[in-house]
Amino acid sequence: NEQWYLVKDLREGAMRPVLRRLHVGDSMSVIAPTAAWPWKALWRANAPEHPDTTLLCTELSLLSIRTPSEIRADAARMKLNDPEGYERRLIHAYIERSGGTWTRWGTSDLHYIITGSASDTNRVKNGQVVQLSWTGERLEDGQVFDEHGGDGQAFPWIFGTPDQLVQGIETAVSLLREGQEGRFILPSSLAFGGKGIPGTLDPWSPVLYTVHLQAVERGS
Repeated sequence: NEQWYLVKDLREGAMRPVLRRLHVGDSMSVIAPTAAWPWKALWRANAPEHPDTTLLCTELSLLSIRTPSEIRADAARMKLNDPEGYERRLIHAYIERSGGTWTRWGTSDLHYIITGSASDTNRVKNGQVVQLSWTGERLEDGQVFDEHGGDGQAFPWIFGTPDQLVQGIETAVSLLREGQEGRFILPSSLAFGGKGIPGTLDPWSPVLYTVHLQAVERGS
């Protein structure tokens, strides 16, 4: 099974001496305790659980070494030819780097972490006015491209009103409770889609929104 890895992700445990010995074209059989393998990099799901005494034999081959410029060129081609696949890789890589316990929303590629104590645990209902503040960043490089409420002026919105906010923020409000804040990774399908924001956000770009549900006007 061919897979590309960054050396910095593998430079631990059993892989440290292996990387020092491998050259392009080499194959190597390695037997090492399961605890010595860098599972976080090798295994996309949770690391398999084995007794500490279990030994694992793995066959490794070093096919080639890619330069940073080649990696960037490959990423650009993938972004052009398979934008959805490129998005998923960006989202997965961000979750791996950021740590924390992210929750996936259904079967979508939206992931979130909610923090803070709710002043009201009832969910927001259609027709209720909410006061929001948010910051939107490009997931790829963290550049802020959308911000509201930093000046203390929250954005009032009637929950359920169509075409005012991107679908991902609407979903964020439905998941938050009054007083809470959340970080939401939005795939482009729930953000700015294939159009992006000309001059600011490329088409098919996942984004990160930090949304604060400041208040909910529930009426009588």
